[in-house]
Amino acid sequence: MRIGFFTDTYHQINGVTTIIHSLERQLQKEGHEVFIFAPRGKGGEKKENLFTSESIRFLITPEYKWAIFPIYTVKDTNQLDLDLIHIHSPISMGLSGLFNGKRLGIPIVGTIHTLIPEFWKDFILKLLPYISPPIIDRILKPIIQQAIDISSIFMEHLSWRYFARFFNQCNTITVPSAYAQQKCIENGIHNPTIIPNGVEFSKFQHSDSSYDFYKRWDIDKADTVFLSVGRLSEEKNLEIMLHSAKDILNKYENIKFLIIGDGQQATRLKNLTERMNVQNSVIFAGYVEYAELGLCYKHSDLLIITSPYETFGLTVVEAMHFGCPVLGVNSGGITDIIEHEKNGLYFDGTTNDLTEKISEILNHQNELKRFRKNAKKTSERFDIVNCTNKLIHLYEKLINKNK
Repeated sequence: MRIGFFTDTYHQINGVTTIIHSLERQLQKEGHEVFIFAPRGKGGEKKENLFTSESIRFLITPEYKWAIFPIYTVKDTNQLDLDLIHIHSPISMGLSGLFNGKRLGIPIVGTIHTLIPEFWKDFILKLLPYISPPIIDRILKPIIQQAIDISSIFMEHLSWRYFARFFNQCNTITVPSAYAQQKCIENGIHNPTIIPNGVEFSKFQHSDSSYDFYKRWDIDKADTVFLSVGRLSEEKNLEIMLHSAKDILNKYENIKFLIIGDGQQATRLKNLTERMNVQNSVIFAGYVEYAELGLCYKHSDLLIITSPYETFGLTVVEAMHFGCPVLGVNSGGITDIIEHEKNGLYFDGTTNDLTEKISEILNHQNELKRFRKNAKKTSERFDIVNCTNKLIHLYEKLINKNK
């Protein structure tokens, strides 16, 4: 098959990009041709199967770029003889994919990786410094807060209407979790099919036998290590973990919190650890390569997820592959993966409950052995080969129906 991927995220470091790259590689291994249509990245990456459009930075999420002339993809799609178009976002490149699919008369698959409408309150909060000086915020705080609440509800409703209008034009819609499926159905999106995101476990292989996790991060072998992996952005709610870390470090010894990732909130979070005087026990590692990340999962005792917005939870599956249990908010797509008190634990999203659950783990560390075994078994369901084969079957069904 000759498949066109249309996506607004391809050059960034995030979960959606990871999923798209993994899917691209696995489809190629299976003998299919994949052509990527995306906004132009910072480094101007060049690949034979990559077609980029001029792009601009988006004000409130500068790590993302938005294509400004995606209509130029018409010439490229005319020459590629595509069998099917797979849209991975409903923004600029997604609109181009929808237009080209209809124009060429070929099937269109739309995947909802992220429930963007749920993020509007965070988007507005990020935009606030650009439109309202801090002194105005302090004077009119109650009024501004009410305006934020009302506008976020309105924009969420409007966004869901756009999502439904956009994705209902696709021949088939896929989502990665039952949570995402239910939210889509509730908001007028027709018949979304669950196809979990596959994880490319082979990319975590590490060949350096001299690597020493404990020496690398200045961690004692007697320490209990709590891990966080992901972008340091507002919607990840990492300050909850840091406040909990302060409470835990006041009660227990030999504890380390290892935070892997980077983002706009990095400086603010580092400053917060210094104000709370926990900087010696909280390690900000920045981004690490996959091979090293695998060893971080392997040597950590628990992965902590503080975001309630995870549509799937890629890091949850990655951690479980290495036998690392997960403590996450009882919300979103991770509820398809975590089984409470079997391969991990849930907390209610508050600092107090997170502290309570971490304390339970520290007081009953023998439970972690059972969690580890079950976690590794859970991850097997999300192997990239199995999940990609489900998608290939869907592609073939649509193409045959279109003949």
